[in-house]
Amino acid sequence: MFKQKSDLAAMEGKRLGLDGIMTALSFALLFVIVVIPIFMIIYNAFFYEGKFDLTLFTSVIFDPENLKAMGNTIIIAVAVTIFGTIMGLFYAWLLGRSDIPAKGFMRALFTIPYMFPPFFGAMAWDLLFSGRAGYINRWLMSTFHLRTAPVNINSLGGIIFVECSYYFPFVFMQVVSALERMDPTLEESARIAGARQSQVIWKITLPLVKPAISAGALLILISSLAHFGVPSILGFSKNIFTLPTMIYALINRSGGSFEGIRQGTALSILLVAVVAVALVIQKKVLSSGSYDIIKGKSMRPTLIKLRGAKYPLLFLACLTLLIIVIVPFLMIFLVALVRAYGLPLTWENFSFSNYEKVFASPATLDSIKNSLFLSVTAGLVCMFLGVMIAYVINRIKPRGKNLLEILSILPYSIPGTVLAIGVILSWSGSIMNITLYNSLYGEIFIILNEECKRVITASKLIT
Repeated sequence: MFKQKSDLAAMEGKRLGLDGIMTALSFALLFVIVVIPIFMIIYNAFFYEGKFDLTLFTSVIFDPENLKAMGNTIIIAVAVTIFGTIMGLFYAWLLGRSDIPAKGFMRALFTIPYMFPPFFGAMAWDLLFSGRAGYINRWLMSTFHLRTAPVNINSLGGIIFVECSYYFPFVFMQVVSALERMDPTLEESARIAGARQSQVIWKITLPLVKPAISAGALLILISSLAHFGVPSILGFSKNIFTLPTMIYALINRSGGSFEGIRQGTALSILLVAVVAVALVIQKKVLSSGSYDIIKGKSMRPTLIKLRGAKYPLLFLACLTLLIIVIVPFLMIFLVALVRAYGLPLTWENFSFSNYEKVFASPATLDSIKNSLFLSVTAGLVCMFLGVMIAYVINRIKPRGKNLLEILSILPYSIPGTVLAIGVILSWSGSIMNITLYNSLYGEIFIILNEECKRVITASKLIT
């Protein structure tokens, strides 16, 4: 008996020792990856030549052009979050709790938009509906004898549409998993008590998946706030700026000077503040109730019979996938075949010469190698870091747990360009004869910092 107690004590001591190492390692890594670059961003925004100076910060923040960019950023982020959450929630319910046909296959297809770079879709939709030059706009104007382009994708609405198309899987993947693991007895009890299906969904189902909804919505909000690709492709031509694109414009206009970098860091602080507010709101939402979703035994929630709406809803799901996945991919492929941009998409104008030039170029092979090496390296490191931090936050729960969670999400709110600048400011020079800036090692380090924002995704999924 005494031997058993001593063995248990030894195991407990080992566990506590390992927990301490993981906690210390989590804080140390985030200090290097997050705290130091962000500190350099803040320092260069508020200090000049070692002296505290608010002149640049206030002039940048209250500049009318920057205020307009801030308004555009908030409008786009809020709209994308609302519509993306509604869209993700609807399709999560449809594929997770209804008897729609081909559920497994459809569920796999609905994760494809998550794997598409949003700027890829932006390029495709720009080719289709970019004023009078868009292929579909030209066809509509020619067919119906219109004087102006009927659809303008280069607008706030166009940016919202494209971002929403590729960000709704954040909510979809979170909620569909939670719906399938719910305790079915809760809903069955409500039905036995005489509740209608709409009441069951509103009073039982939605409150139970609220953590998953809020986590997915937060990811959409943060992704949209810091996104650069779609607003740059669809907005630059019409002078529609968001904070990330305005940061790039400020640095670009200054020719990469230190003054331009300081202006960019000043604007990026606003994004950090908005994300901090979003985190507080999420915690308030989750603290307003208790939740019970995952159980220790296998359960199959009751499927809702769609009856006559089954095939119309299946058609709607297929149409959604066609619009946000097939159409953009097909458009990019066809335009790449055209001998010269602007020519009609006809057989006589198609050629594989563009593909031959690209794949015959040595730079293409080098870029593929670098991309694979950097993505695999950053992915493995960040997978380890994300799982470890998620375990520390949700299982070990050390002092400073909230600080650790905030540190893991902060990089998600900062545009990659600015975060890279923070890394360059932090690690310029060489360490152990390795030049971090302007080298392959520097690229790995910068991309690792950028991909650190994916840590929060792993943390939320494990939660």
